[in-house]
Amino acid sequence: MMRAKKYTTIWEGPLAFFGGHKTGPNLVSLPVPTYGGAIGFHRSVFCKQEMDYIIHEVRLLGSSGTHPFTVSELSSFPKGQFFTDSFRTVRTYVLRVDVVLAVTASIVALPSANPQDTLVKYDQMFTRRVNKGQFHGSAPTFGPKEYLIESYRFAEPNEVLEPLDVSEDFGIQPYAQDYSDPKKPWYYAPMRMEHGVVRYPTWDEVKAFGLCRYNVGAV
Repeated sequence: MMRAKKYTTIWEGPLAFFGGHKTGPNLVSLPVPTYGGAIGFHRSVFCKQEMDYIIHEVRLLGSSGTHPFTVSELSSFPKGQFFTDSFRTVRTYVLRVDVVLAVTASIVALPSANPQDTLVKYDQMFTRRVNKGQFHGSAPTFGPKEYLIESYRFAEPNEVLEPLDVSEDFGIQPYAQDYSDPKKPWYYAPMRMEHGVVRYPTWDEVKAFGLCRYNVGAV
């Protein structure tokens, strides 16, 4: 795959839920997205079947804390026509508030790309959409569709991107889905934040040392 130059974009939103882990009855959001999550809001801005993104790192520039949000959800579906309380459960999501991320990424051309569609063309299209605040289909979100990203832009050449001084080990997290495999397996990999920065492994590293849904149950 051919890869374009790296670029850094700034993404801001009032609420975020980046997947999470259970703490008792609560589901607590990660402070930053997984690899696949970060690709997701890039694809919302610009997406073609012949190209994709590589996420190199995410910096947590800002977050004012967390906010619990309790909902009543279906835990199972009845066979008949009526729903009762026995089919519902109460769950609390702990969201991240006032999130600001700096994402360093690059665009890659996939083997299926038309030789006439160059990386320069993809880069220009992505740049134009970011500068105009445009998106492809649905607006980009920090997780579920309710948590819209309010603004996104390119980092200035000399902009200081100082992350929060937060370090945490998140254990094994979903990495992304491999669409090059006809069975489209999900892969999983360790994820850790060091002083506000998460650096993601490459696809080659994840396929060599990570877990996929075919073998995760045997580990």
